[in-house]
Amino acid sequence: MIQLLIKNSIITAFPNPTLGNFEITNLNNLNNVIAAIHDIKGRLVSKKEYNVVNRKITLSLGSEVKGIYSVKLDSNKKIVKIVKY
Repeated sequence: MIQLLIKNSIITAFPNPTLGNFEITNLNNLNNVIAAIHDIKGRLVSKKEYNVVNRKITLSLGSEVKGIYSVKLDSNKKIVKIVKY
């Protein structure tokens, strides 16, 4: 599990490491968020808008190879690292 302190709340990526699907939680006061996923080389893997439901979004690295990825949320410009195994 990775946690980041953002605007007095802790953003969590879980499970981490993941087999594919993971959640980013504690997205307080947001209805939508754009998440961009990059691989370790900086290549854009995915960028799309997600509806925040119950303060969380669900993302997937299902078709990507094992490795380290970063998820950047446009709402707060913070980056969460995620490991796919």
